[in-house]
Amino acid sequence: EGLTPAAYGSYFRLGQHTPAEFVPYIESAKHLGAGVIRVWGGTKGSAKTTEEERAKLVADARAIAGMAEDAGLVVTLECHGDTLTDHYESGIAFYEAVDHPALRAYWQPNQHMDEAYNLTAAKLYAPRAECLHVFHWSATARHPLSEGREIWGEYLNIFRPEAKAREIGLLLEFMHDDRLETLAETARELRG
Repeated sequence: EGLTPAAYGSYFRLGQHTPAEFVPYIESAKHLGAGVIRVWGGTKGSAKTTEEERAKLVADARAIAGMAEDAGLVVTLECHGDTLTDHYESGIAFYEAVDHPALRAYWQPNQHMDEAYNLTAAKLYAPRAECLHVFHWSATARHPLSEGREIWGEYLNIFRPEAKAREIGLLLEFMHDDRLETLAETARELRG
């Protein structure tokens, strides 16, 4: 249909799957024409992950990043609860430990944290960002994206210097009301 996928949003999970199991994900991404494979950073939150478990996840992440790089792809971890990227300090420490150029980030604001936290996280993740998940929430309450225009302007200003050097995808992750009828309006807001 002439569409270019920003990424293959896989459900490969470090700590649950082995690097050997990553081969079909690479093949799927190549078949889809996606240059990015999203994976999950572990099976539990950073506070519950032992140092031994973290070391194994680092080794596995480095292995799949190398496999992806050999295939001309990159791997991203989504900033997400119940993974090693549930807090920016843990996430950045994980990226630094893996230390591989083909391991990149999906960044999104943490709706359970305040704007100061999210602005700090955005600054730390900007050099690693491959895609941004765009939505406007407060805790579990979803709001129209138009209501988040000001804060998203601040976030995008942080990522703008990186985006001048390389393309960073903006992905509309959630509709505030889950209604197809408001998709066009929300898409206009995203493009704006």
